[in-house]
Amino acid sequence: MFTMPDIPGVMADAATELEAIADGREAFIATVSALADMGQEIPAPAFNVDDFTPAFASGKVLARLPRSMHLQDLPPIL
Repeated sequence: MFTMPDIPGVMADAATELEAIADGREAFIATVSALADMGQEIPAPAFNVDDFTPAFASGKVLARLPRSMHLQDLPPIL
């Protein structure tokens, strides 16, 4: 299911996610064209950072390094 809450009426549904996105683009273009043709205002997109930030993101990054890169395996610095 594809929806655009900023522009009422723009939605699409398809068998796959990619098809829904493609159909949603067509619905968006058709709706915006119709609004422009009728001289109606086209709503500006509302940006909400919470829509793009996963709730579980802690900012912590873990990386596994090969043993050859560990500090204890390096030769002493003279």
